[in-house]
Amino acid sequence: MHLEYEAAGAKGHAEAAYRAGQHHAEGNGGEGLQVGHPLWFYMAAQRGHVGAHARLGMCYLKGTGVQRDLLAAAHWFGKAAVKTIATHTSR
Repeated sequence: MHLEYEAAGAKGHAEAAYRAGQHHAEGNGGEGLQVGHPLWFYMAAQRGHVGAHARLGMCYLKGTGVQRDLLAAAHWFGKAAVKTIATHTSR
């Protein structure tokens, strides 16, 4: 299933890229899959996926798959917060 998510994510589908990132982060599908998940979260985050913003922030906070960078973590957590607040206040 993760190959379908990767194919759709590579074509610009944010939810598919996010799910590919989750799949990689969980290590499903064999050895070595955990390596690329920040890239998939980044692709989804660039398309406005709030869950990807938060997961990418966590990658930077913990240094998982990327170099630990607290400023980058704050940036992505901030984007997640702003989008979440905007979503809930516009209802």
